[in-house]
Amino acid sequence: MVYGGKPSAGCLNCKRRKIKCDEGRPVCNQCIKSKRTCLGYLGPLDLVLRNQTQITQNKVEGKQKKYTRSNSSTTSARNGPAHVEGYQTQQLARGSISPLLLQELSPSTSEDVAICKFFASFVFIPRHPDTVRGFMECLPSLYTATLDGSLLHQAVASVSLAIAGAAPRNTRDRILAQTKFGEALKSTNRAIKDREESVKDETLLAVLLMGLYERITSIAEASALSGSHDAGALALVKHRGKKRNTGSAIAITLFNAVHAQIVEHALEESVPVGSHLAECTALANCIPQTMASRLNAISTALAFLRSNARSVLGEHPLRDRIPSLLCDAFAANQQLIDWAQSVPPELHLLSACSLDIAADVPRERFVYCGRIDVYYDLFVATIWNFYRAIRIKVLGIALDCFDAMSIPSHGPLANQRQTVIEDLQCLVDDICGSIPFHLGTKISPGYLDSPSVEFPYITTKASSVHRRAAAASGGWFLIEPYSEPLNTAIEATYTRDDQREWLLTQLSRVADLYNFAPMLVVIRKKVRQSSSAVYPKTLLEKGGCDEDATRDKFHGV
Repeated sequence: MVYGGKPSAGCLNCKRRKIKCDEGRPVCNQCIKSKRTCLGYLGPLDLVLRNQTQITQNKVEGKQKKYTRSNSSTTSARNGPAHVEGYQTQQLARGSISPLLLQELSPSTSEDVAICKFFASFVFIPRHPDTVRGFMECLPSLYTATLDGSLLHQAVASVSLAIAGAAPRNTRDRILAQTKFGEALKSTNRAIKDREESVKDETLLAVLLMGLYERITSIAEASALSGSHDAGALALVKHRGKKRNTGSAIAITLFNAVHAQIVEHALEESVPVGSHLAECTALANCIPQTMASRLNAISTALAFLRSNARSVLGEHPLRDRIPSLLCDAFAANQQLIDWAQSVPPELHLLSACSLDIAADVPRERFVYCGRIDVYYDLFVATIWNFYRAIRIKVLGIALDCFDAMSIPSHGPLANQRQTVIEDLQCLVDDICGSIPFHLGTKISPGYLDSPSVEFPYITTKASSVHRRAAAASGGWFLIEPYSEPLNTAIEATYTRDDQREWLLTQLSRVADLYNFAPMLVVIRKKVRQSSSAVYPKTLLEKGGCDEDATRDKFHGV
């Protein structure tokens, strides 16, 4: 972001009239004298992000639409990942917070400080467009388009304070985060009852952020996830209809984020596969796909595969259906292999030559069997680990089929089973090899980069962007409640003992670094069914839309 001097902190009316504002609170004297309704003031973050204009957003969306038109005529459904034109423009639109601006603004409240750190460490991190699975890319433009005190601002504040409150002995921010979250809940109830507000991108993004808040607090407290906000995001997507879900680059990004969460929910054994997964996947297939969104679509097959496996390999196995289930598992595995082969070479892992570790520190503390890999960026590494976690689960189903069939110890089937075990263990090795890239040599808690931490590299040391991203999110991406590559590798039946033991030490390390509950080491949180279907019911109440109309709109009727 280009530094354009200290921003004006005047009220919105005075800014529009281009006159000097005395910045009186709650209303300025200029508005009182002119008998105007004072529109209030932008917060410190809004001033920092003032260059995130609608013009910039339109340029980005225009280039993405241009890419969409050209790409749709030259690619088929199974083609490799898309390379969005104007990637540098996207990075510029997300920009990095100017240190000069942060210094001059000097946020005075803990809320402002937390929000500034949240944007700096989690939002303004450049990433390859093929790896986008979440919704952070939408936040700068939508955040600046809404006023202080809005639902979106409340949701951002709750997440920012929850992250800040994860620091040891920071109970003040944790309590404030709960307060802000409560305010956001009340605002959400009002928004989803309003016809106009319920279909806005800002409302959907706020609900997604509230789901993120729940993830953060569930990990910190080792509590079960209700999934109510993810269900709310799905209800909003269905309520918005196909046109609004695909009408802009931001809408598509938000829809893909919701679809990714639905897939991850369905991958949990305790969550049954519903028709909404097939509906969302059908709509997702109509949208130009990236490397990440194609992996989401493939993951849908695993969700149905696991649902089928529960019935076939249950307490009373249906032996006549086991061979068919095994074939389905191999087909899903081949889909994932094809996906991996379609990824551009520059997004594959590279074996690192160096990780600077002090001579008196045991290398195995940070490295497993000398395996150190580097990636294009942290988000590419995360997509690869999501792929590995999915394949491990698919191969686990195949091995369960072999064991239920009681195959002989020698012969073609036995050889095939052994190959599956070796493939699974190789995937676990790959997850182990990614951990130094996520965590480096970090041993002290905190979300900010420390100069003493080293990261793996090939020729030149890790960039400041990677250091900032890894310090803030590296451990989170390894234990994120739904994909959770660390837990998946640890719990796989045929993971080698030495792999499991080292991964358990890394899981404990993540818990210490990010102040997550110690029981994270031994307990895998399961997603429980929400006790309240507040979002779907509210959307179907008076003031929303009827159920049949919602279903028709979602399918584009």
